[in-house]
Amino acid sequence: MKNKRKQMKVNIGTVLLLGFFLFMAQAGYTQEDEGPVTNTVTKPVKDTTKKKAPKKLTRKERRAKRRAEKRRKRAADTTWKPLRVAGIRFGSDIFPTLLGQFDENRTSYQGTFEVLLNNKYSIELSAGVEEIIRKGSGEYKYTSNGSYGRLGINYNLLHKKSDDDIIYVGFHFGYAQFDHDITYSIVNPLGDVNNAQISEKQLFGTWLEFNFGFRIELFKNLYMGPMFRVKSKLTGSDGELVTPNDLPGYGLNNGANFTFGYHLLYRIPFRKSKRGRRRKKGSLNKKINVKTVPKNAGKPSKEKE
Repeated sequence: MKNKRKQMKVNIGTVLLLGFFLFMAQAGYTQEDEGPVTNTVTKPVKDTTKKKAPKKLTRKERRAKRRAEKRRKRAADTTWKPLRVAGIRFGSDIFPTLLGQFDENRTSYQGTFEVLLNNKYSIELSAGVEEIIRKGSGEYKYTSNGSYGRLGINYNLLHKKSDDDIIYVGFHFGYAQFDHDITYSIVNPLGDVNNAQISEKQLFGTWLEFNFGFRIELFKNLYMGPMFRVKSKLTGSDGELVTPNDLPGYGLNNGANFTFGYHLLYRIPFRKSKRGRRRKKGSLNKKINVKTVPKNAGKPSKEKE
């Protein structure tokens, strides 16, 4: 029994030794895989993404850069087109003329001419003649008559949406040249009535005006619609004897004015000629050389027997 116990102890001891050696061997392999442990300090990496401060451009370089940016935007914008004359419109502001038919103290006639640029802008030139009579108590009468003209540019707010209807704003410069006179009567102490007259000629006045209005195509190429003018006087004659009361085309000479008009205009469109449409006479009927084929070419020839 004692021998068996000793043998068992020996066996257990050998098993424990084998297990210890196996454990140490496994630990050595894992250490080799992981590599040696070293205490290393990582150095901070410099940030190379920071951009240098842009170099200041000269005035000439800035202008060239802006022009290049404009050209780039125009190339990207498919709706942009170079300015060209798309047509003309001519007609009249009929409202002052109609107003003069119901007021014997007012006579006015006006004509309007417009040059259209791409249905986006229009250069407007208008001119007219006007006579205004103001009457007071007794025999007092003030008369102002002369001619006037306006020149300005309009911008069509609907140029991208419609080729027919128009809503526009514009700025115009006005000039008037006129004469005025005053006739009145004086009663002296004896009861006699004496008529007198004061007249001045070659007077002038200038002003700026802001226009707003719309036009619809009533019939083909025939437009009509209302418009509003806000006018502000710039310069003018004060008169040596009498201060002007009315300026043709402007109205009362007492500050800013607001007037109403109604245009009736006819349009003549201009169409851009397409390249390649016009050709020399006979260029379409080019002669083509075709080899003539004899009539009996496809038939087999009969040999004489």
